[in-house]
This record gives sequence, C-alpha cells and structure tokens, in this order.
Amino acid sequence: MFGAVLCCLQTASNDKEAIMSQEVLLDVRQMIPRERHPKIFKAWEELPVGGSIKLVNDHNPKPLFYEFKAERTGEFEWRPLEEGPERWVVAITRVAAAPSHAGRARGDAPSWVKHRPAIELDVREELRRGGEPLGGILDAAEKIRTGQILLVRAIFEPRPLFAVLGNRGFESWAVEEGPEDWKSYFYKKPWCHATPEPGRHEAVRAEQTVREVAERHPQTQRVFAEHGLDMCCGGAHPIEEAATAHGVAVEPLLKNLNEAVAAGAAGQAPPGKTHALDVRGLEPPEPMVRILSALPSMGPADMLEVTHFREPFPLYEHLEEAGFSHSIEKLDENLYRLKIRRRA
Repeated sequence: MFGAVLCCLQTASNDKEAIMSQEVLLDVRQMIPRERHPKIFKAWEELPVGGSIKLVNDHNPKPLFYEFKAERTGEFEWRPLEEGPERWVVAITRVAAAPSHAGRARGDAPSWVKHRPAIELDVREELRRGGEPLGGILDAAEKIRTGQILLVRAIFEPRPLFAVLGNRGFESWAVEEGPEDWKSYFYKKPWCHATPEPGRHEAVRAEQTVREVAERHPQTQRVFAEHGLDMCCGGAHPIEEAATAHGVAVEPLLKNLNEAVAAGAAGQAPPGKTHALDVRGLEPPEPMVRILSALPSMGPADMLEVTHFREPFPLYEHLEEAGFSHSIEKLDENLYRLKIRRRA
C-alpha cells in the first residue's frame, strides 16, 4: 500500500516537472513579419509557469523584448542563446502567471475620463487584418479641440501612441476591458509654457517630472530619449523615480539635461547624431508609431536611420506634415534602409 502511494506521488512529481520544464521551439524566420508577434504571443499565453519558448529569428528580437517588458513585466525571463549575424535564438521563460484581464489599467483614472468622448474609433478589426490604422487615428486627433476626448479601441495597449499624441498636446489613459480589448482615452489639454528670462535658466531637478522638463525645455527631449526615457515610460513620474526604474544613473542624467538647457539658452545648436531604429518583426501599426515617436527627440542636425522590412508609403505624408525629409534604399528583398532628417 505504502509503495503504491509512493509510486503515485513520484508519478505526480514527474508530471509536474515535465510541465514546469516545457519548452516550445518556435522558428519564425520563414513567416512574414506581421504574423510573427501574434504567433509568439499565442504560444506565450498557452505556456505554463516554468515553461519557456525557444525563439529562432532572422534578426535581433530587441523590439519583442521591449514589448514583453512593457506588457508583461514580472512575468518573464529573457535569456539570449545565439546573437547573429544571421540567426538569433532567445529563451523566454514564464516565471509568473498573467494577471486577470478585466480592469487592468494604466494608472489611476484621471478625472476627465468621466466625460463623453468627442470621437470614438474602433481599430480592432483593422489590426487583426494586419492593417495600419495610425493614419486614421492621427486624422481623428486633428479634429479634437481643447478639452475634448478621443477614444481608441485596440487589441493591445498602444503605448508608443501615447508618446506620439503626447507630443501633440494630449494626456492619455488606458484600461483593458478583456482579451484583445483595450480602451485608450486621449484628452486634448491646454498648453502652458513658461518663458525664461533671456540668458537665464532654472536648473533641472530630480523631483521634477519628465514631462514637465521636456515641455518647458524641448531641447531636453533628445537627452531623455538617449537615456531610454520618454512620455510613454516616465512622463508622469519624477526624473529620479523614472531613471531608477530604468536603470539610469540620476546624476549623469541631470548633468546632461542641464547642459542641454544651458546650450539652448545660449542659442548653441548641439552636434548632429545618428539614431538607429530597427522595426523589422513588428506588426502594424507599431513600425509607424515607433518612427513617429522618435521624431520629437531629434536635434536640428540629427538623422534617424530606420531598418524596415518594406517601403512605408503611408509614413511619408506624416513626415512631410511634421517637417521632415527622407530617403530610402532597398538593400535586399524585404530589407530597406530609411533615412529621416529635419528639413532646413
């Protein structure tokens, strides 16, 4: 009898270990880019705690890492196994169960959310078809007047969109109503900029928020971007808190910010830099959103060099409206190099 019980316990233990050690091999190299992330996240949702995905890709899956970091913080462990140049392999392990869907929100609801949206836009089906709804969202945002709200429904939390519309004068808040059902609210706020005395500027302090400093001193937006901080991932938090959360040393960051403010007050133009952005493997509308999010932080002489899997024709109209020029080169099948600069 005791032996039978012991045998059952051993079998249960072995079954549990098998589940915990489950590894799913997922090679997405032959898939078209827009199908890759849905396939990966479908496999992730079916994965038990302790299981892992062994992902094989034809480029550095860094954008996927940032998406996991933004949407599934605390749920995963990321371990690179091979790093190019033609084959990248990474193990993504589930270390915690996902929280329940309904009610998950991006911070506390602001008071303005209770007002009726002026425009409601549902782009869920368009996203499921692999479309790029960003153009329609931006067109709708242009029609929103001060004090009005734009509501966008999507199949995921559109974090980069918060930065794009944030640079156009919108506050944002989002809540997940259910699987593939996010409601994102964008409130058009009145702008209020302080005008410093000529030749003088206030020192940037650690207790100020990222958004406060970026709006008062636009020349600091590039410094924030270089350190991985923007309106999306730290705008509402104090600089010290946002920097610590992203592993950024506070003192060097403050030094760079104050140097940028001082240079702006003295009328000095900083030297141009080249910013690299790889949007391969991202599903629409992420490529366009990431590109537009990077534009505000560019200096007058900077260049944004984008590696893309196709020629982004819908993007060109938005670049023109924002005051940017571009050139594009086809390097190979499904491989383009796009260079973006501010117009003189």
